[in-house]
Amino acid sequence: MRRFLAVAGVLVVIGAAGVTDALVSRGPVPGSNVQPAIAYAVSSGAAESSAWTCPGASGRSGPDPARVVMTNASGHALDATITAVSSGGERKSAPLSIPAGGQVAVVPATMVQGAWVGATVLIDGGGASVFDVAGSASAYSVAPCASTPSTNWYFAGGSTSGGRSLDLALMDPGDTSAVVDLSFSTGAGTTSPSSLQGIMVPAGALRVIDLGRHLRGKRIIATSVTALSGTIVATETERSGPSGSVGMAMWLGATAPATSWSLPTTTDARGSLVSVDIYNPSRHAARVRLRAAAGLAGLATFARTVPPRSVYRFVTTAEHAIAFDTPFSLEVLSTNGVGVVVERSVSANPAAPVPRYGATSAMPLSANHWIVPAVTPPGDAAWSLTVSDLAGHAVTASVMALDAVAGQALLTPVPGLFRRTVTPSAALSTVDMPGAPIGTQPLEVIASGPVAVALDALPSGSPGVVTMPCFPTAQGFPASSGAG
Repeated sequence: MRRFLAVAGVLVVIGAAGVTDALVSRGPVPGSNVQPAIAYAVSSGAAESSAWTCPGASGRSGPDPARVVMTNASGHALDATITAVSSGGERKSAPLSIPAGGQVAVVPATMVQGAWVGATVLIDGGGASVFDVAGSASAYSVAPCASTPSTNWYFAGGSTSGGRSLDLALMDPGDTSAVVDLSFSTGAGTTSPSSLQGIMVPAGALRVIDLGRHLRGKRIIATSVTALSGTIVATETERSGPSGSVGMAMWLGATAPATSWSLPTTTDARGSLVSVDIYNPSRHAARVRLRAAAGLAGLATFARTVPPRSVYRFVTTAEHAIAFDTPFSLEVLSTNGVGVVVERSVSANPAAPVPRYGATSAMPLSANHWIVPAVTPPGDAAWSLTVSDLAGHAVTASVMALDAVAGQALLTPVPGLFRRTVTPSAALSTVDMPGAPIGTQPLEVIASGPVAVALDALPSGSPGVVTMPCFPTAQGFPASSGAG
């Protein structure tokens, strides 16, 4: 159990102060049927309960046993129950408490044994986020768990070429079994292997599929997961190098295509390869515009067409959109209302320290209130924190440290990051290892308009190799028990 001590300074209570918290869908465009595509929003602190599903990673017999990490941004301690589920069918539950303003990590593989182990977390209340972290300091990844299951999941990237492995984890948190079909888009076209149709996922069970056995040597694989009955949660895990020695990526899929996606910070480091995969699973071509902004360093836009049921890879380092080693925000917009799915991968300079490979999903919506967890082992520090403005006009943003004082959660302004002006062309960013409290304790980002937030972690061979999940809040909730 990890508790965070108070930081001296002004204590701020959010709630009755007039801050309005809301998710803002940046799609669909008028007349479109595209829906918001996020599945990891934090519920209101007033919620009676909240549930999270973590398909996980390798178990004790695998190389990357996952830790499930819970962050409590509500104003009081939360009781919870974690249920570990192995791919072999073993299940075991345990109670726990998440302190106000703190984080708790559990290794499900210590509860059950199996090649893969996932978990569900049932919390008595709202205001908490949950994420998975797997791997070692030389190759690790962090991904949000899902706060809601879905009948559809989409992945824009993944590869089985160059010695990479790619696994798809399917977990059914419901009371009825799910039947799942898989289809794929690669550089060679679309395919739906008969062996990957009608996959049975029993209620409460975890199924893991080695996609490399069915799709060998594919440079890029976009995946559509469709539950014909029931609902599921889906994640992918990719390992680069022998036994994942170069890096790994674990990410939660999108529940639907969307017309607008953002990556708050991307850096084309010298010698690296940064790619943005854009997947169009529909029957209609998608016309997309990519917009890269770096304040005074420049602005660049690109137009591309993604054919139906195909995936397009945009290599930012090849396009020279922004100067090398300069962080920039990136938006991908569908201009004709056809939804897409967007992910980014980063391969660092081969001479850089490990981990040198990672991937993350872009964000399909914005919000004015975000929960930012502390970096957790094997991560040890923050590389950078970025807040990008998606309102279309200047907004005011504050970064607040979440502290635990006498069993209550209180917010303390982070020096230099309180009531800062952010514009669409110039993000609020801390770079070059900003130090405590960024990365060392949970944070909240509160803005006067819609923003997106990203936290890159260390160790890492390049910016973007390891990205911590940041969680939008579905509704406002008190920052302390005294906030009404």
